[in-house]
Amino acid sequence: MNYTGGYVSADSLVPGGKELTPLGDLTDKTLYFCRAFHEGNYIPGAFDLEDNTCHIAWNVHGYELKENFDLLMRGDASNSVLRWVRRSIVPSNVVEGGVTKDREPLYLIRCHFRSNRLRFAYLLGRYQPSVGPFTGYSLRQLRCGQSQPFEFLTCS
Repeated sequence: MNYTGGYVSADSLVPGGKELTPLGDLTDKTLYFCRAFHEGNYIPGAFDLEDNTCHIAWNVHGYELKENFDLLMRGDASNSVLRWVRRSIVPSNVVEGGVTKDREPLYLIRCHFRSNRLRFAYLLGRYQPSVGPFTGYSLRQLRCGQSQPFEFLTCS
């Protein structure tokens, strides 16, 4: 769904992660998948329902958008089931959330991240086959890796 402002129900969105404060503390705020067009790319990010903002990260920097982005909506539950899968290779039923200007797919993931208080959080992100997994945090781009394992969003 293309978002141009206004009310959106949490029940209609696909939840994926939790928010961390700039100091690294975990909040109880749920984040949802969004994507935005930036520098010729459709980039997946995290939607904050409370302030109606899509947060994306690209080329080390983070960006906040208040309008003109897409939201991942729940479909008919009888037709498909979304699941998180931890794999080292891209699953065949992975959800594609964006594409680069060079037509490389960007897949939806969530990174496991340890907060300052040693609580675990899931940060929404993307997997780009040529460079690997990334997430955005505090207006910057972070790489997911060995210390921050990640999961693919799949549909079956």
